[in-house]
Amino acid sequence: MLTYEGSGHTVYGRSAGTVGAVDRYLISRSVAADGVRCPEVRPS
Repeated sequence: MLTYEGSGHTVYGRSAGTVGAVDRYLISRSVAADGVRCPEVRPS
């Protein structure tokens, strides 16, 4: 499970970590390793 350490419901597009994890899952069904965390990135 991927944990985003911030607030909000939609985090796709906020950071390279979240985009990469979601894209990898959608393209190749490769899930993030247990314990992976992405730091908060506030929307601009």
